[in-house]
Amino acid sequence: MSGDEGVILGAGFSHAASSAMPLVKELGDEVLDRLRVDGDRSERLAVLLKQLERTLSENAGAASPGFEAWLARLAEDQPYVSQRENLERRALFSRVSEVMWEVLVERQDQALTPWEEKDPSLQPKEWLYDIISLVHQRRSTVITLNYDNLVEHAAVSSLLWGEPTTPWVVGRAVRGDDLFDGLPPFLP
Repeated sequence: MSGDEGVILGAGFSHAASSAMPLVKELGDEVLDRLRVDGDRSERLAVLLKQLERTLSENAGAASPGFEAWLARLAEDQPYVSQRENLERRALFSRVSEVMWEVLVERQDQALTPWEEKDPSLQPKEWLYDIISLVHQRRSTVITLNYDNLVEHAAVSSLLWGEPTTPWVVGRAVRGDDLFDGLPPFLP
């Protein structure tokens, strides 16, 4: 059955693998805190951030997609607002995306820093590497719904053996671009 299996890694997988990785609610809170510090005081931004704050507090104990739903509404033009407001919302979406990227890169760095230099509780769990090795061995398709790249980093750092790129090479270590089977196509 090798190669015919699919593995779906859902929300919370990266957090389970390393406590350094945030859950969506925690990510939303951190993004909101950083946007507040940014100092942009435009009236519309203030309204949208207040909306995010309310969304996060209303969904405080829930496993609901409050932050994600708010983000999706920012990314798409809304028919009930003006063109100017839709453009402002998209600009905020762009800023939020940048801040999310910053947070996730920092958290991945915390999780992947050599463990002798950090809090051992942040170290990825051994089972992460066991799962990566198993799906590699079975040639399973992995679908991840996570925003971060912890799984990809773990796969590359696991020193898995890949297919040779030329006939005279016996094999080589798996590289990042091996993980995506050419999708999406990279720019030249």
